[in-house]
Amino acid sequence: IATTQKQLATLTGSPADTSLRQLTAKTNQVLADQKGRLLALERLNTDLSQSATWRDQLQAFQTKCEVVKKDLDRAELALKAAAESRIAAAERLREGQGRSPQLGALAQLKEYGSRINLRDGHCPLCGSLVTESEFHGHLKQLQDEIDLYNKTLSELTAQEANHSVEYQKCRDEFQARSIDYSRTLSDFETLKSAM
Repeated sequence: IATTQKQLATLTGSPADTSLRQLTAKTNQVLADQKGRLLALERLNTDLSQSATWRDQLQAFQTKCEVVKKDLDRAELALKAAAESRIAAAERLREGQGRSPQLGALAQLKEYGSRINLRDGHCPLCGSLVTESEFHGHLKQLQDEIDLYNKTLSELTAQEANHSVEYQKCRDEFQARSIDYSRTLSDFETLKSAM
């Protein structure tokens, strides 16, 4: 018992002649203090682990924000290019449609010429003397011009429609990327403020 009493006195920092009852009380106090410190260290260790996890999550969100921002920037450039293409296609279509009144008159002229035909070898419109083959050749030339216009107008209409569809697709993509970026940024800020 004397050896144990001496060891307890050393452990508690008490004089060697301290009673066993006082040493037991001091030993219990030292053990409680040590247990309290151990619990505090365990909490600190848990907090450090949680901080490391948050730091990793924060870095992951920051990286994701950068990637999503780049995607958003690319989508914005594509949207601007699609808008410019759409505007240019619409302008070409308007220009093509602007020729419509003149071609409408040519189509009427061709139709009336076909119905009336030559009158005694003379053009029914201007009265000039022409052969039947020249007259029909001129009608065919008018029809070819009308067909070319219709083909061109159809192509311009198709181009304008294609550019409109591409613009809508780019706009939808840009909106989706904007929402994704806003959410990612919000998650990043939420996590940052929780730390």
